[in-house]
Order: sequence, then C-alpha cells, then structure tokens
Amino acid sequence: MPINRLNNSDLVMEDAILLHDTPGHQVYWVGGAEEGEAIPCNRWLVIDQDAGYLLEPGGCDHYHTTSDKIDSVFLAQSITHLLCSHQDPDICASIPSWVEHNPDMKIIIPHLWRRFMPHYMIHGAEVVPVSDRGASIAMPSGNHLRCIPAPFLHSAGNMVVFDERSGFLFSGDIGASEFDGERPVLFVDDWDAHCQRMLAFHQRYMGGNKAVRAFIDSVKELPITAMLPQHGALFRGDEVKRFLDWFGAIDVGIDAMFPAP
Repeated sequence: MPINRLNNSDLVMEDAILLHDTPGHQVYWVGGAEEGEAIPCNRWLVIDQDAGYLLEPGGCDHYHTTSDKIDSVFLAQSITHLLCSHQDPDICASIPSWVEHNPDMKIIIPHLWRRFMPHYMIHGAEVVPVSDRGASIAMPSGNHLRCIPAPFLHSAGNMVVFDERSGFLFSGDIGASEFDGERPVLFVDDWDAHCQRMLAFHQRYMGGNKAVRAFIDSVKELPITAMLPQHGALFRGDEVKRFLDWFGAIDVGIDAMFPAP
C-alpha cells in the first residue's frame, strides 16, 4: 500500500512495515519501541535489488529485534551498508553486532566521527567517511543514496540521506518528536499537537538558526515524497514543506538560549 494511504491504525509495530515498493526497490521501517528510559528510535531498511542498506542501525539492546524484523523481508546478514547520520550510541552501538555477521560491511558516517568508530570495538569493517561536500552511494539499480551534510543539527558532524528512487529523506534527528505519556505513532496524526511534540527537542538540540537555514536551502529543491526522522513520526507529502516552514520560523539552539538583546 502506498505510504500516503497508510494509517496508524493499520500498522502492526512488531512487524517490518513496508513504506515504499517499486520493482527492485523497497523501503521498510524496522524500528521498535524501546523500554524503560531508552529513547524510542526509528530504523530504516532500503533494499535495492540484492543489496541492503540499514540507516540508523540502533542501540546494541535492539540488535536482535531489528535483525529479526529484517529477516522477515530480507536476509539480515546480506546488509551491505550501514548509514549513520552521526555518532550517538542510539545509532551506532549495534554496529559491532552487524559487523560480526558481515565483516565486509561498509559503515558510512560523517568524516568527523571516523575516529570514534574504534571506541565501538569495530574491527575489520570499512569505514567510509562523508566529507563536508557530501557523497553519493551508488546502488545496483543505478539510483543513489545521497549523503547531504547538515552540520550542527544536532551533531557538529551530521548528515541526512536522500533516496533518489523513493524520494525519501532520512533526516536523522531533524524532525524528531517526543511522545511523553502518549502512545507513539508512525504518521503525524494532529499537526498542532505534533508541533508541540517537536518544539522543546529542536529548540534545545539543534545548533542555531543559521544551521537551520543552510539545511533548508540544501534540501528544499529535492523531490521529497516523505521525510523520515530517527525519532517519532514521519512526514508525508505536503507535511514535508510544512515542517521545513515550521523549522525555519522557530529559534533553536544558541539563538533560542541566548536571544539577541
């Protein structure tokens, strides 16, 4: 079913959820609801012909859950690339488990964090650094995953990833939402309420207004069909522009904490 026709009530969150399906190219949500104080995280699987790309692999505590979800639609041991928007453990801590099962795996990460990878006890895998100019990862179909720098949103070395085939923008922490005391949903259900779920996080964690403007300028001309953040609900169709307009209109980071007199 096309992503624009999916509803929160249709979803079985224990399953891998198909979000895009064209010949030779699929995108799945393979995230999960973390327990206790852990941050709920989204993880995304892109399958292009016989190659698998896992975006935001996740914490070590949910490696088995994630690999089981992937195994229901693809062979988890056939994942060829891990793409990480930045260095945080809720993204990177499971990398050693993935590499253990596929030592030839490539880890795509912003160049600032290349030397952080040994601290995760990663041995043998190829770490591919993405420079401040970005990078393009070719897939078997001839389409690309475009790595687009988005520094200081929130990490000093940060990137987003655009899938040319689906039109999906995997936005990391940009667009993240928090469902304190609420049941999390995968799709925005109430725009005004959702803005409140995003506001405190973006004001505190995003670096500053100048970084926001640079990010918006870098993605606003892309043919984005959906924006998929690492936390909370994703944005579909016109909601993407609506989010970018909202993001560009609020003060964040240093500009929110230390407003000009």
